Parts: sequence; C-alpha cells; structure tokens
Amino acid sequence: MGAGLVVLACAVAIATAATPVAATAAADGDGGASSDRAASRSWSPFLGEQRAVDAVDPRRVVVRFDDPSLGEWVAAQRGVTKLDGAARAAWLARAGKVQQRRINALAAAGVRFRIEHRYLRVLNGVSIMVQGDGAQLLGAVRGVAAVTPVRTVWPAALADDGAAGAAAAAGAEPSPSSSTHDAAVRVAVLDSGVNAAHPAVAGRVLDALDATRTDAAAKPRGANTKIAADAHGTAVAGAVLAGAGTDADADVRILPIRVLEQRPARDGVDTLLGDSDDLLAGLERAVDPDGNARTDDAAQVAVVASTSPYAGFAGSPEDHAVEGADALGTVVVAAAGNDGASGDDVGTIGSVAASRSALSIGAVDLRGKIDAAAVRVHGDGVDETFADAPVLTTGDEKLPSGNNAIVVVTAAGDSVEDYLDAQLRSRVSGAVALVATRDGVSVAKQVRAAADAGALAVLVGSDDAGAAAGTIDVRGADIPAIALDRADARELRDALADGRALAVSFDAMRIDNPSFGTVAGFSSGGPRLDGAGRPDALAPGVGMLVAGDGDSWHRVSGTSIAAAWAAGQAAAVRAAHPELDAADVRALLMGSAISLGTVGDRPDVALQGAGVLDSKHALAASELAAGGRIDFGSVAPGATASRDLVVRGLDGAVVEADALRLDDGGRAARGTTLTLRDGSLVLTAADDAEEGHVGGWLVLDGGKLRIPWTATIRDSAAQIVPLRAELSSRTLRRVAGPNAYSGTLQLRIGGEGNGDRLGLSAIERLEVRLFDATGKDHGTIGALTQALPGVYTFGISGVDNAGKQLAPGVWQLKVRYVPATDPDGAWREGPSATFAMAAARAAKN
Repeated sequence: MGAGLVVLACAVAIATAATPVAATAAADGDGGASSDRAASRSWSPFLGEQRAVDAVDPRRVVVRFDDPSLGEWVAAQRGVTKLDGAARAAWLARAGKVQQRRINALAAAGVRFRIEHRYLRVLNGVSIMVQGDGAQLLGAVRGVAAVTPVRTVWPAALADDGAAGAAAAAGAEPSPSSSTHDAAVRVAVLDSGVNAAHPAVAGRVLDALDATRTDAAAKPRGANTKIAADAHGTAVAGAVLAGAGTDADADVRILPIRVLEQRPARDGVDTLLGDSDDLLAGLERAVDPDGNARTDDAAQVAVVASTSPYAGFAGSPEDHAVEGADALGTVVVAAAGNDGASGDDVGTIGSVAASRSALSIGAVDLRGKIDAAAVRVHGDGVDETFADAPVLTTGDEKLPSGNNAIVVVTAAGDSVEDYLDAQLRSRVSGAVALVATRDGVSVAKQVRAAADAGALAVLVGSDDAGAAAGTIDVRGADIPAIALDRADARELRDALADGRALAVSFDAMRIDNPSFGTVAGFSSGGPRLDGAGRPDALAPGVGMLVAGDGDSWHRVSGTSIAAAWAAGQAAAVRAAHPELDAADVRALLMGSAISLGTVGDRPDVALQGAGVLDSKHALAASELAAGGRIDFGSVAPGATASRDLVVRGLDGAVVEADALRLDDGGRAARGTTLTLRDGSLVLTAADDAEEGHVGGWLVLDGGKLRIPWTATIRDSAAQIVPLRAELSSRTLRRVAGPNAYSGTLQLRIGGEGNGDRLGLSAIERLEVRLFDATGKDHGTIGALTQALPGVYTFGISGVDNAGKQLAPGVWQLKVRYVPATDPDGAWREGPSATFAMAAARAAKN
C-alpha cells in the first residue's frame, strides 16, 4: 500500500483517563470542584479495579460520508415536503446506490477492507475492518467526511460486585396499564438480551433484534434470532417500565436490540462489552425495526444504557447518529457514565450521552432510609460505640450476635491469602475482620475473601473523610459488611495496636440516608470536551431494585439504570403527547425537572443539569424552552456570546419570556454576566474572567419552567495537549524484500502536568507529516481522529504518502494536532523526530 505510516496498536489508556480522581483540599473560589472530586473518589472502592480498557484496533473504523443520512434529509425537508413512508423508502434506495459508489471509491484508492455495517438511516457511512496498511488512505478519498476509530462500549451500571443499595421507589413489578391510544409506546433497549419471562417485564417484550456484527455483507439478523437472556439487559428493560409507572396513560412495550454481549476483556475474563459500530447499527434498527426502509415503525424512545468512557467528542459518529434518530422521531436517552466528576473544565461525559440531541442522564441518590448498625467496641478499659455505621451489603446477611473478636487486616484484603497466617490458617475464622478501602480494590472482593476465610462480618474502614459511600451486592458471600469513617477506623486500629483484647457487638438500626437528594458520586459530570454542558438531567440510580437472573431481584447502581428510568418517563410523556417531536419531548422533561438543593446551595449544573426528571410535572406543564437548555460552549475571556431563547406553548405559540429570574446555585459566575436582549440570551465574560465551567438556571413562569444554561470560559490559545514522541531507532535499514524497513514512532497523548485532576487532554485531529533534509513537505503519512489520552504506536515502512521509496539521508517526522477543547480548531505544532534512511547494501555475488 502507499501509506508509509500505519497505526499498529493502541495500548491501554493511561491512568489519568481510567481511574477516579483523587480528593484534594477545597480551594477558595473553586466552585465546589474539590468536593465534587472527593465525592467521586468516595465511590472508587465500589468501582473495583481499573476498567479493563480494550485496546483500540486502529484497523476497525467508522467511515462517515459527506452525503446526508435519511435523518438529516428529513430534518432539512421539514415544512417543505411531505415525507411519507414511501418517499423515505424511495430516498433510501437512491442513497444506497450513491453510498455504494462511495464504497467502490474506497476500494479504488487501494484500501482493502471488509464491511461490518452499513448505515443510511441515522448516519451515512460504513464500519469496516481495514486489511494491511490502508487505513491512512481513507481520509483522502473523495466523499469521506471523517474516519473515526471503533471504540469499546461499557454498560453504565456498576457490576454485580459494584455499588447498590436500598430501593428508591423503583423496581416494583409493573402491572399492565390501560391506554387510550391505539398503539403502544415502543422503547428500544439497546443493550444485551432480555429475559422476557421475568415478572418485571413479562407480557411487555417484543421480538428481539440483533445489531452485533454479522457477516461480510453486514446483513442484519432477523427478529427470530435467538438471543441469550442477560441480567443487565433485563434490569434495564424492567427499569424502563418502572420509570413509566403504572398510573400513567402509557402502554409501554420493550423492543430489545442487542448491542452488548459477553466476551473476554483484556484480562481474559468474560465481560459484558460492545463496540461503537454495533451501537450505531442498533440505532439504525431502532428507527426501522422491520428493515423495510419506511421508518414509520420507529421506536418512540430508545435507551442507551452504556457508554464509551470519556469520549465526549462533538461531531462523533454517535453524535450524528443520535441527531439522525432524533429527526426521525426517536427520543434517545443515554447514560452519562460512571466516571464521576473531574472538577475540571473538561468533564467525564462519555458517548452517546455527549450528543446534544440525546437526553443525557446522570444518577441521583433517592434512598430515604438505609440500613445501619451501632458498633460497640469494648474491653480492657475501652467502651466506645460508633453509631449510624452504614451496612454495605444488601442481602439477608444478619449482623453477628454477642461479642466477637476483631482482627486487623493490613493487606489489600481482596484475596483469601490476606486473611491467613504463615501456616495458612485463617486469622479471621469466627471473628470480625477490619479492612481498609483502597483505590483499585473492590470492597466486594474484600468481603467475599473474608467470607471464604471464615469471618463473621467485615468492618470496612474508609480512607476518606466519611464512611463508605454506597452499598454492595456481594454474590457468593453471606456475611455483612459495615462501614466506619476514617476517624473511627483509625481510633479502632490504634486501640488494637496497643495489644488490647477488644470485642465488638452490633445493634441493627435504620437511619435517614445522609446522601438523600444528592448527585451520586459515580455519576459523570460535564462539560463535554468542546465546553457544551452535560448531563441534561438526573434520575434515580443508586440502590435500585432491578430484575436479576432467572426470576430473581437484586440491587444495583449506575447511570444505566437512571437512564432506563428516564426512558420510561419519556415514554409516559410520548404517550400523552404523541403530537410532539423528539426534541420537544426532551425539552418538556427538562423544563419541568426538579432542581436539587435550595436557592443559594445547589449542586453544580455540570452535575445535575436541569435536575431530577418528574413525568407528572412534565404532563402538567404547558410550556417548554426550545432545545431544553442554553449552551454557550467555550467562551474566551473578554468575549461575548449570544443564544436565542424561545419559549413556546405546547400548541406552538411563542410565549413572552421577559420575566426572567437567574438561579446560579449560590456560586459566583466567575466574572461573567448574563442578560436577556430582544429574545436572545447574552453572556459577557470579563477580561479577567476565571477560566472554568459556569452555569445555572433560568427560571420563568413563576418557577414552573426552568432552563439550565452553561458555558466554559476558556482561552483558546492556552489549549495545549501534552505530547511525547519517541523513535525506536534513529536509523532505518532494509530488513527483508523490496521497500521493507523497520522502525516505529511511539506517541503518548496526555498524562503530564495534571496533578490530581483527570486532565483529559483529548485530540480532535492529529497528523504526522514527513519532511526531507531540505525542509520539503512530503505530506501526511499518519493520522488520528478524536483520540483520547493513551499510547499510540505507528510503524514506519519507508515510503511516503505517494508510495515512493524514501531516499537515503536524513528525514524528519513532525506532529501537528488540534485539541478537542479548542473552539477555533487551530493546528498546534507537536513534537518532531529525526531519523536516517540507510543506503541499501550492495548485493553479494
């Protein structure tokens, strides 16, 4: 092939992009960012080990063409042409022929590939597996708008050994409700298989579809495909029905579309995972389930209960696909992600939730009461009771009775060996184990290992300021775990270190949940990479009682369950207002949401968006703000930005919005002012405005309508991504055959100078250009699009981008890039590397 530089592999993402951030001392004027990071960190023991991020295979890409998708075409024709099913089918037939010519052009350019999926409804493009070194040729082919890597998609619920807790008015078995509408509201669940016999969903599940990759022709599997039931998909489906409620006039049906499946992760353990190109195919199926190209059977709502972590790029294939689905009438509800708050001007929102046209959902803790214990420690002159210690386990585990010995475990505690002595005898048999939470160590594994070693219970001492943040569902363990905050755990360890013989006893109790009405610490916050605000709203997602294996129930937490609940709310609104389009349904739900906190003391809009969704409020609302929110994106200090503010009644009539009240949540706007001028909202940033995320809520109509607004004050010129380049060899020599040379360029993106912040320094575009000794530019021979922090390795084959062999002598590779956070899209100069091409050795006679 003609490309001289080819991406061979992408290593695991660096730690700054894969682990919860560390807590720091609060700083004056940080807008609560430090406390947000501390809340995120308090959940890290429940998240378990670092996510086993799959390596991105650079040969698997989504190629988006610059022709419109059906969704884009429909959006452009609104108010001009009647777009009935026959017209859409005819358009798709014509567009399919044009797309085939685009695909033929890829092959004519010398790219060898296998088609995985073809997209026309929500996105115009293909996902392909490139063979050999042809990936670098794709971007130069006429008609190609973008080439983006296929990413790993993770379910956005904490695993069975992750966080969970008491029910939050969720999960009660839904009973069929009557409907005054002829057709049921169909909610497409883009997830794994659904157990249609589970009592949470029985009688409500339609034939399943499979959007995972199939064959070389990319033919979708039919509705009769047998798809194995999976607990996650069933839990999501049940949460949709619970969110819709039983008193709403909504006959909701679940359309399962498989986009996730059990497969080995990098550590070899089977994990529920997906791929972003399968997810795009799932959206294609959601808007045209029967595949007849008419799209009049599109699901009214689709829930994506999974995320591609940190991939909050604007203009991604998922972003375009959600916009297409929205135009075709499907409200796409997406989980914000479980990566917590960064407290930075770059958030942790993943894809698909990053799309402006998605209803992106974070999680709120609505547990009113939680199980707790009074922990009495006594003996040898000590008699201390630690009251209100949360019980972390959620099953039927009973607190030990009577007085019990305590054994301190100083090791990680997630392996049985940590509980044994030198003779391999259990140190905790018949006793209570005291362990400490640790970053990267799952509390559930600690409890399971202690149970296997014979412990009666586990005291979990937090290494943070407060007690552990959540509760856990520990499969295979039948002992309770009780949380102690840092001060109490330290006091107990000190007493035991003095050699005192102490005993512990427990009294069960129920206490008010101190975290009630707060954003869950694991819930991803905004903004997305370009400064636009996310998430849109919150839904209950902590300690939800959901469908489990077989006909069982269990408790889990995560934004996937919150998104499912929100999808049910959207279904209830769609049933009551079938005349509204998808964008107006999103706006109606956001405008009627309930803000957390009180005036002057609210969680940041970057965490809660509009607030907690409430379909009853939405059904009683009579007005909405077009778009549901106002996003200014990135605004430079000293600049002014404006956005239209349009308030409409449900009948379409424009409502005057002169009576406007600003609710900033009690945080200073960092040198910004907000005014309403002639129907436009104007943001002015002072020359000395502090950089970072700002926002609040506009309150109209006596408080009945609330509109979140956000902006990121950001100096475009200061957006620099740490990049390091290293060549494997300074001299490249022929190793075998004609034009064969050996060398690699390793490029590290991000990971420097970020302290304890996430420092998510992502890149929108990157090019590696080749120059000879005279400074002549021989063009781009390597590229990356929408790259997250990580280590990327390029192989050098010794030819330029025209396939011409490099002459002996000195050559230079220069990297240039566009930061994903730069609103101007300006190129930055990156590192360079010089190498020499050795002269070919004369052949021996």
